[in-house]
Amino acid sequence: MSPIRCLIVDPDRDAAERLKDLLTKIENVEVIGHITTSARAIMTIQKTNPDLVFIEIEMPRKNGFDVMKELRNNQPKPKFIIITAYDHYAIKALNSDVFGYLLKPVDIDEIKKLTSKFLDHYIEVINSQLK
Repeated sequence: MSPIRCLIVDPDRDAAERLKDLLTKIENVEVIGHITTSARAIMTIQKTNPDLVFIEIEMPRKNGFDVMKELRNNQPKPKFIIITAYDHYAIKALNSDVFGYLLKPVDIDEIKKLTSKFLDHYIEVINSQLK
């Protein structure tokens, strides 16, 4: 099975590096890049088609919700995991089409749970397509 291709979208380089370090410790996960702006994120997601996008909500110009909204009709559509230090976005995130929600500082066990959950979902989707 090919690894889960992940993209990190976060203007905070230190937080993104920490997340990247954590993700590289997880089996079957490949970090394909780190993007710092919403405009570049949209372009990169459309070009690279990652499986999972770890996205910060607080960004200049367009926030993470705006990025997800703009990519709503993108095919294939990646799954989004929100990474933020702000817990007040939780309800809006749950009402959006997000796969997960992580509060900074991100915990390796929480990332493992979400990537494992995604892998189970991914396998389920592939099996349903084979039927």
